[in-house]
Amino acid sequence: LQDSSTCTMAQDGSNKIMASTVFGSVAGFFTGSISSVWAEPALKRTSPLSVGSKGMGIIAGQTALFAAVGGVFASGTVVSSTIRGKDDMWNQAIGACAAGGVVGARFASAPTAIIACPLFAFTSIMVDLSGKTFRPSREKMAIKHAQHLAAYDSEVRRSQGQ
Repeated sequence: LQDSSTCTMAQDGSNKIMASTVFGSVAGFFTGSISSVWAEPALKRTSPLSVGSKGMGIIAGQTALFAAVGGVFASGTVVSSTIRGKDDMWNQAIGACAAGGVVGARFASAPTAIIACPLFAFTSIMVDLSGKTFRPSREKMAIKHAQHLAAYDSEVRRSQGQ
């Protein structure tokens, strides 16, 4: 029998993988849609909703690539944190490097994977070091924008579900 903490960790990991895959699919669909319009000049002159077979292939390819990158990134992160027993930025970097391998595999290019791995990992580490937010720290708000501190605190509480 597994204890409840192990089941909870497995459930959290599978939720993270599923969410990352779905988000990647959505992002891939949108980028593929834009790319397909650029790839088929005839679409620019006709209805914006008509997409030819080439356009559908581009959309499907982008959706699959982004879904795979998102899923492998999350899977690498979850597996790494499980093996290492820590939840830190290095797990994210390992997952990002694995996602870079997906890009290399998609283009059947080892040099692409070798370049994508450290670039994705570096980006992931920078996101972690930034605090995973676009919001400045409360200390910076207090110094630079003291008059807006109450609104800042309210927004932070709202975003945390409090």
